[in-house]
Amino acid sequence: VRRRAAGPRGASPALAGTARAARRVRLTHVYHGLIKALGNVSFRALFVGALLLYIYLGVHGALAIYLQTFFWQLDTDAIKYWQLSGVVGAIAGLPLVRTVNRLLDKKRTIIASGLVTAAMNTFPVLLNTIHLMLTNPASLVPVLFVLAGLGMMSSIQTSVTAGSMMMDITDEHQLVHGTRQEGIYMGAFSFSIKCTSAVGTLGAGLALDIIGFPKASGLATIPEDVMTRFGLIYAVIALLTLASAYAFWPYALDRKRHAAIVEELREIGLAKGACVGRPIWTRGPVARWEPSRGPRRTPAPVQI
Repeated sequence: VRRRAAGPRGASPALAGTARAARRVRLTHVYHGLIKALGNVSFRALFVGALLLYIYLGVHGALAIYLQTFFWQLDTDAIKYWQLSGVVGAIAGLPLVRTVNRLLDKKRTIIASGLVTAAMNTFPVLLNTIHLMLTNPASLVPVLFVLAGLGMMSSIQTSVTAGSMMMDITDEHQLVHGTRQEGIYMGAFSFSIKCTSAVGTLGAGLALDIIGFPKASGLATIPEDVMTRFGLIYAVIALLTLASAYAFWPYALDRKRHAAIVEELREIGLAKGACVGRPIWTRGPVARWEPSRGPRRTPAPVQI
């Protein structure tokens, strides 16, 4: 078995920014970079859209136990298999991300997958609220499992695609401003993910207060009108995905535009003597350009 024994030091000269002299990082640099990032239309669209979408997913996740226990009245075994169907859906959806992005492009992928996720979560609740859903547990439970799996399969498309879109924006930032700012962009992306648990839990609590959900109750003590209001407000919360779709729409980096940016960065990098757009790890020696000496060979990683 061949293993690469060379550590990251062999690849470090190819990383972005290693040719620049070290500088002292100041707080003003952070704010200056943030102002530049906010001036990017695509970044603003992605940040606001992801924030709204992840807030919806957070509220949905916080209300899941109420949905499964009180609304659908599932037992512990059924809840366990519901969770398992979500895991299966995520595993099945992950290999499809690249194919879906090629078919729809990234912006349409994240919009469509967000709407599909909300549909898979909300339509059965609405149908049950208006008494059009299956009532036989033997038929209802498998349908819920399949819909939960499809919802998670769609949700994984949004998570992976959003991160990929954020990295495309860093390429555009480098072309416009001459520097890469992955820290600022990915920090904003991480902030939107944090809102999944924080704002999502808060929103779920407010929703339960609005419908007058009993604070300590068993199945037999919850009035039917409360469950009806639960189904309705669950559907209202799903409208956040429509708002996120509207927020995503100004995102301007499609496949052709990003390919042009990468090509232009590669030309600029070669003109300046930097290595742009080349994978760090290769199977053989890599040519590294040094303006004062010309191209020389960097030893390949040691093969054991």
